[in-house]
Amino acid sequence: MAVDRRNSYHAPSALLPALLFFLVLGTFLPSLRNGFVNLDDQSYVTDNPHVRQGLTRQSLKWIWGDTDSSNWHPLTWVSHMLDSQVFGVNPAGHHATSVLLHAVNAALLFLLLRKMTGALWHSFAVAALFGLHPLRVESVSWISERKDVLSAFFWILTMWAYVRYARDVKSRISNFKLSYLLSLVFFVLGLLSKPMLVTLPFALLLLDYWPLRRWPQTPVKRLLLEKMPFLLLAAASCVVTFQMQQRDNSVTPADTLRLSARLANAVVSYARYLGMTAWPVDLCVMYPHPGYWPAETVAGAALLLAAVTGWVLWRKGSMPYLAVGWFWFLGTLVPAIGVVQVGRQALADRYTYIPSIGLWMAVVWAAARLMEHWRHREAIARAVLAGAIVTCVALTVHQIGYWQDTKTLFEHAINVTRRNWIATSSLADEFQHEGRVNDAVEMYQQTLKINPYHGDVWLKLGNIMLAQRRFDEAQADFQKAVELDPADIYAHRGLGSVFQDTGRFDEAIEQFNQVLRFKPDDSDSYSNLGNCYGMKGRPDDAIHCFEQAVKLKPKSAQNHRELGIGLANKARWDEAIDQFQQTLQLDPSDAPARQLLNSALRDKARTAH
Repeated sequence: MAVDRRNSYHAPSALLPALLFFLVLGTFLPSLRNGFVNLDDQSYVTDNPHVRQGLTRQSLKWIWGDTDSSNWHPLTWVSHMLDSQVFGVNPAGHHATSVLLHAVNAALLFLLLRKMTGALWHSFAVAALFGLHPLRVESVSWISERKDVLSAFFWILTMWAYVRYARDVKSRISNFKLSYLLSLVFFVLGLLSKPMLVTLPFALLLLDYWPLRRWPQTPVKRLLLEKMPFLLLAAASCVVTFQMQQRDNSVTPADTLRLSARLANAVVSYARYLGMTAWPVDLCVMYPHPGYWPAETVAGAALLLAAVTGWVLWRKGSMPYLAVGWFWFLGTLVPAIGVVQVGRQALADRYTYIPSIGLWMAVVWAAARLMEHWRHREAIARAVLAGAIVTCVALTVHQIGYWQDTKTLFEHAINVTRRNWIATSSLADEFQHEGRVNDAVEMYQQTLKINPYHGDVWLKLGNIMLAQRRFDEAQADFQKAVELDPADIYAHRGLGSVFQDTGRFDEAIEQFNQVLRFKPDDSDSYSNLGNCYGMKGRPDDAIHCFEQAVKLKPKSAQNHRELGIGLANKARWDEAIDQFQQTLQLDPSDAPARQLLNSALRDKARTAH
């Protein structure tokens, strides 16, 4: 369908991509005033030594075996490294890259839709609503979500090459193989940017139905065979990604959240995404998973989805774009809809980046069909589109402001959601980072009132109490963390530190040995064990533990100093002197080690006489 070809003679079509690019660019420019946020930006940029050093042989080798994130996205790492090489840790530069990519995506989407459909203003409307909608803010203004805008760039290019291939095959142009190969290359680059592109082969099948209309003229078997290389690449990406997420403990175990709860949340999330698209207010960085939705909520969401699905299937003959847009939305959300639960959120704004394109395609083309016989339809359409654009720009600029810093981001999340224990916990982390310990304690306690099963918060509270030497409270906090996760080595280590500092050395030894059962190469626990054995008058056991600590962490000045003390207690002067000298080589400013070295030299000289 190309209804708006009739009114396109007024359109400066060559200028529309540039207009769209600069409109999106200008809308998101306020992002450049924002800083890094204490939500993955440390592991992606500021505290990541591989990224901070820029593009080097070592960093390029690291990206292929990265275990620092839950996803496998080597090309995304390259983009962050390039930014670090050019901009250092100036957040404005990193934001500028994401904003620029997003503006390019909006312009490319317009060109792609125009190429596929020939409908100028329909294509412009879809690309504008996609590019300017406030749901895009999380993907663009959060530096760690570079993978969204980068992968979408290759998604659009993959479709562009595939459309060219389809046209070349239909016209019997000989270079169709080159176009097909190019689409595969872009697809691989997209998967290397973010594995969510695994749904792209199914989106290509939708394009075969509309607007390319290859089906039913082309046999389904051939269309499926064309997609096999894409499907094999997608399957490989799924395997690698799942292994990475399992290794990073990002996948919620099935016994923690039942399949029925995950399916119910998926149904409700689809409905919530529709609502957020139509009424984008109270958007925030984190929507906590409720665990179990009320049955009536799930039933209502399921009824809505079933009704829309039935309607688009009923109208698929006369309005094929409805089915394509709707199933694009449903299908491309599958990897992030929560059937396999990754993380603690129920849904997220960023997951709509690609799926929203399908929704807007269905809405815009359906609206044009609805107004087809209206009087003054062109004026009404222009007024509606202009109003939608102005509204989106205003809401988007306002939403960008919430990303200016970590405190603003999570305070807003707390204000617009209920019982958001993820936001309160994250805000507490930020208070602690700023040195506002009392505020952090209060916020951690508020988190535990909402979710008393948050082991990390009990652990963080325990560490604060331990630092303040409030041992009874620290012990209670660490014990609660151990109850929630008996394999939490940090909770066992914290509990051991409480016992060590209060002179309960047998109990401390038991806790540090627990740590070593779970993590045999934990140097700190060997060091702590050595100190406990020393205090119990077991110098040989102490020396053994200190030797293990030095073996595991040979560049630790503290480990060498402690081993030296243990050896000196056994009058093994030459070995002790050697350890103190190694300590000073590693840390020349270590005054206690220098005093111990001088003392050992005097004692050795005294015993020699």
